[in-house]
Amino acid sequence: MDKLTIDPSTGMKLTGLQHSVELCDASGQILGWFQPAVTPEKYECLEPPFSEEELRNADQEPGGRSLKEILTDLERSK
Repeated sequence: MDKLTIDPSTGMKLTGLQHSVELCDASGQILGWFQPAVTPEKYECLEPPFSEEELRNADQEPGGRSLKEILTDLERSK
């Protein structure tokens, strides 16, 4: 991927953004999109909704279908 260095003023506008934004010129023409970098520290405080034991138990549960079975059903429903 190529890199483009931006001026400090633009950098300040983008710093701290939590979501994607469109980048436009003065006429409103879309130039592209900016996706903020994801840093691991941002997610350190989050806890998964399942315990390790719940995940192990779910992994041991019998049943389910193979991808092939699912795709076959989807083909039939067209």
